[in-house]
Amino acid sequence: WAHPREAPPPIPPRPSRFRCCGRASRSSLLLFPRDGSVRPWATQVVESKWFDRTTLLLILINSILLAFYQYRAEGNESAKKFNEIMDQIVDPILTACFTIELALKVIARGLLFAEKPYLRDPWNILDAVVVISAWVNLLPGVD
Repeated sequence: WAHPREAPPPIPPRPSRFRCCGRASRSSLLLFPRDGSVRPWATQVVESKWFDRTTLLLILINSILLAFYQYRAEGNESAKKFNEIMDQIVDPILTACFTIELALKVIARGLLFAEKPYLRDPWNILDAVVVISAWVNLLPGVD
């Protein structure tokens, strides 16, 4: 910097460490090429403001509903009914929404072998663990 109030020079983008056959993968999941119709659409959706806002709203709703969940609802019929609605209706809907979010991000960014892959962001790793855990919880016989 020449002057303390000037902005620092821009940092050049770091090349991806993950290469496939000597170059970054040109498709997501080997199914969605960059110049196809699905991946650019998914990228446009993922980068829009409403996508982030909708995701944050769903997280907020999920967090509030988890706070109201009654883990000791043995004698309380209304709490049992609320828990049943949560388990049978709300949880599968929210899990489906978060799965769609994960799928769109993977299609848009790639999973591992891309310039900005989904699993290189720690928040996305956490997101994937939560979505996988939710699906395991929905399996029959898992409580």
